[in-house]
Amino acid sequence: MILEIIDEIILSLTEKIGKNEVGKPYFKTPPYQIFEITKNNFKSISEVDSKRKIVFIDGGNREILGAPDFSIQINRIYFNIFQNNEKMIDTPHPFKIEFFSVTYSKTQNEDIFYHTRLYPLTKNTKIELPDEKDLNFNSADRTMSFGGQIADISRVATMSRVLTEWNCAKFVAENIRELDMIVMDGNLRTWYTNEKKYANNLFEVANERDVIITGLSKTSRLMTTNSQSLLGSIERYAKSNLPHQEWYIPIAQISRDDHNATIFIVKLNRNSNHAFRFEIMHDQYVKLKENEINEIFSQISKNSRDLTFPGYPYGLIDADHYARISEEEAKGYKVMFLSQIAKNSKADSFASIHAVDAHDILNELVA
Repeated sequence: MILEIIDEIILSLTEKIGKNEVGKPYFKTPPYQIFEITKNNFKSISEVDSKRKIVFIDGGNREILGAPDFSIQINRIYFNIFQNNEKMIDTPHPFKIEFFSVTYSKTQNEDIFYHTRLYPLTKNTKIELPDEKDLNFNSADRTMSFGGQIADISRVATMSRVLTEWNCAKFVAENIRELDMIVMDGNLRTWYTNEKKYANNLFEVANERDVIITGLSKTSRLMTTNSQSLLGSIERYAKSNLPHQEWYIPIAQISRDDHNATIFIVKLNRNSNHAFRFEIMHDQYVKLKENEINEIFSQISKNSRDLTFPGYPYGLIDADHYARISEEEAKGYKVMFLSQIAKNSKADSFASIHAVDAHDILNELVA
């Protein structure tokens, strides 16, 4: 019975999502300039020798202890440096920064606001943490809230990590000698209040020092005007027209304060089943020659041959590995915090923890 239902679902979806029409990239918010998906717009990536020095950046955060009125998180930002497709180890710069963030609610003029304090764990780092003034948000902030509800405090708490990633990229652009390119995890759009200020600080330094700013997204939910997955449609088209090649195709561009990018879909390894969304800062892209654009993709493609995830840059795999905060690590910190709360007889002050722990208790019951 269940298998019959599963077969029916698969057949139904195959009929709905298996269309051959490519359509056009669909961006709901103007003013994106949209490019046609045609064979002429696909560009093969030609391998070239290059001494470009590339930095890959990623960040991670995880809640240690939380309730509706506070969230304690551990945050980690990491970057690496690659040249000639080899990771550089011997440099005078710190590769990561770690800190606790404590976000709490406070009523001001009958509105609920969230404030965040930062506590660095990494000593002697020159990477700046965000200004705590930029981590104060109204709970009704539309960039943080959904469905008319007030912003969830755990979402607000992630802003410490988000802004620090931009600051880390700015530090890299200012301090790594002969740096050519930064690849950030994710796209270059700034979604949240105060975020574009930190991104623009990076872009200003990058333009002064001729450091190309790019971003690669692990996932993409972009659609076509035919209601199809954009990545899936482009991959099907490429298999028919550019088999056994690495390629890139521009799909849109925009130049605004909150999104300054030329957007591509790129396949970095011909043996991979994956294509990715890739962005280059638009103000820089328009100044690049076609051979320079190919060189950028050639270097990223060379970095995407690791057998653990062919087609995805090893630099980002490495950055994700060292930035990632495991559940076990967060639990270790949680034990420390709970122990100190009990030791200092502060349990009553943290009673709100039990407002959100019922789900964890259920998980433990079925474990």
